[in-house]
Amino acid sequence: MKRFSSILLICLCLVAAVFLAGCSAEDAGEEAYKKGDFTTAMAKFSAKDTPKSAFYQGLMLFKGEGVAQNVAEAARLFRKAADQGYADAQFNLGSMYGKGQGVPQDKQAALEWYMKAAAQGNAFAQFNIGLMYLNGDGVRQDKEAAMSWIRKSADKGNERAKEALQVLSTK
Repeated sequence: MKRFSSILLICLCLVAAVFLAGCSAEDAGEEAYKKGDFTTAMAKFSAKDTPKSAFYQGLMLFKGEGVAQNVAEAARLFRKAADQGYADAQFNLGSMYGKGQGVPQDKQAALEWYMKAAAQGNAFAQFNIGLMYLNGDGVRQDKEAAMSWIRKSADKGNERAKEALQVLSTK
């Protein structure tokens, strides 16, 4: 029994060490990104195969931060992260489909990705869904649905949504 406990403890320590090493590489990548050290950030994120790493690599490629801009590759990486449920990647992919950046323009695909991000509480996705309904952009125009989505976004603290609600309430 004592030997089993020792083996179990060693296994748990190894799992924790692997997990923490992965987290620290991502954390170091995120810190480097925030400081504008995109070369280090890309190196740290490229070493990991996680949704967060794919998202940040896509972000740097989309913006051309520390690497040559490549929106098609950014879309591929956002899709990889989005398929794994990463809300910010879902939002970015929705935006790319909405504008036809790196992917063919497809308003229905934009709405679907925004909906996935919005379901996770992404205020920017909620706002964009509201704008789509307000303007009839790829969906049937529906002011009531638009107001509902914009209100959800405003409730999450989105300042643009708050401003939009003020303007729309005076019409």
